[in-house]
Amino acid sequence: MKNKVKKTFPLKKGALISLFCGAFIMSATAIGTLKEKFHSKSLENFSSIFFPTAIIIGIAGFIYIVVKYKKAEKPDELYRELETRSSAYAGYALLLAVWFIGWLMILWGNSRHNEIFSIKGSDVVNLGLFLWGFHYFVKSVIFLILDRTPKAEEDE
Repeated sequence: MKNKVKKTFPLKKGALISLFCGAFIMSATAIGTLKEKFHSKSLENFSSIFFPTAIIIGIAGFIYIVVKYKKAEKPDELYRELETRSSAYAGYALLLAVWFIGWLMILWGNSRHNEIFSIKGSDVVNLGLFLWGFHYFVKSVIFLILDRTPKAEEDE
């Protein structure tokens, strides 16, 4: 009989999971906001399939990780350095995104000859959720780019 030994959970897989979580948060917020703004029947149908499916996939993925892996890898010095650098770059990207959204609002207001916007509390919450997901997504992408092995080292 085989002795099933659980492996340690790699940190790179954790970054991939964080990337997918960020993408899910962004897409779920965008779908919910668009559904609320436009009252579209197709978005209503899509969201009634998307959200339960995403929740089921998330729960199944969590159960799979718990069953397959015993614990997470211990972060080393390189991981901490790359995590710090990716967090800093993601912060810069987040500031750029807020700046870009502000400019879009100004240009949209000028094109309608109305620079006054009525913003509800739910709009602010949705923007905050979207930017939170954006931060997770960008941080994970930057971390995975910084963590890759250079091609010269792979050939040796």
